[in-house]
Amino acid sequence: MEFIHTADWQIGFRFPGVEPALRKKLDGGIRQTLKLLFIYAKKKRVPLILCAGNAFANSQLADAKLLTQLFELLADYPDIQLVIAPGAEDALVAGNIYSRSDPSQFPANLHLATENKILPFPELQVSIMASPAMAKQVGADPLQWLEGEALTPDTITVGLCHYPHYKAGDAASLGLDYLACGGGNHYREIDPRCHYPGPPAQTGFDECGFPLHVKIEAPGATPRVKTIPGIAPFEWIEENLQLTDQTFEQKSAKLGTGAHRQIKKIDISGQLSIRNYINYQDLLESKRSGYLSMEDRVRIQPTDEDIQAFQDSRARDLARSLLELKAVDSSSSSEPGTILRMKAGTFFMDRKAVADTADAIPDDEIIGRALVELYRQFGPDA
Repeated sequence: MEFIHTADWQIGFRFPGVEPALRKKLDGGIRQTLKLLFIYAKKKRVPLILCAGNAFANSQLADAKLLTQLFELLADYPDIQLVIAPGAEDALVAGNIYSRSDPSQFPANLHLATENKILPFPELQVSIMASPAMAKQVGADPLQWLEGEALTPDTITVGLCHYPHYKAGDAASLGLDYLACGGGNHYREIDPRCHYPGPPAQTGFDECGFPLHVKIEAPGATPRVKTIPGIAPFEWIEENLQLTDQTFEQKSAKLGTGAHRQIKKIDISGQLSIRNYINYQDLLESKRSGYLSMEDRVRIQPTDEDIQAFQDSRARDLARSLLELKAVDSSSSSEPGTILRMKAGTFFMDRKAVADTADAIPDDEIIGRALVELYRQFGPDA
């Protein structure tokens, strides 16, 4: 027989720190992932889907309509059975989302484990040993109760629970043909009989999971497990970019590139001449919307050309003072009021340009920012 093993759907995840429009888009992505999962099951004629916990995120606060939406999805696929063993996020505690709906209204193809129980599917020649989480904190192995059970020898047995601490050999010691686990942010194979799929749709950069298509020929046979790619509509990507004057033109061209389905964050570091730094800041502003998170650690390092441009301008005396100050550790300056005066706008040619941000600029950056303002006012492109 064969089934799909999945977990950690996190329906209703709130995506903290994400602006509302993108949050709505990502929320829709979770629903789209589940839809694609059932489409895959129908296309491959897989009759059973197992969810090893955390189908819903923080189910005590989750809107009851989310469960109704799951019911509607199941109604479109009456020949596919879904078994859910709640986990830490959707544990069967008071007020959980499952308890706020009349069980008599559950679709016939939804099997919610509400206690340690063997769920037989004789037509599929499989029995599911389901252990739901009754509390948000899971202690000992939730499948220990199986040690006292007499398992049917001519039926494939599959354990189902949300528990992140299984190790190699645990499935075999419990007499299971396969152990369908939930928990963790990444796909992991513990041994051939024990797998963690991870979330099918990422909710952050530290996740990478896949639904698993599992085939078991007969009781005792080694399962054949393959990941199901292409289900998640969004890909979360972390990038690092190191810039220098020599590589600026080539590498900066990569900013903001990528597919529409990518959710990206980037860490940019390096040192640039004043001219390139100004170009970089302008480029950064135009590309910022393409990233969920952007860490800018690029600093200014004036070149001989920059310095010569100041020497030829009316701001040469002020620029010379700033360059001398930049050459030493600003935190140990003999004039502690200098930084404060710059933040107050004394050294800026255009106070309005920095009025809203100057106070937030770290002391070790303020000199570079002042040089940029001078360059904008008196540099060769002014």
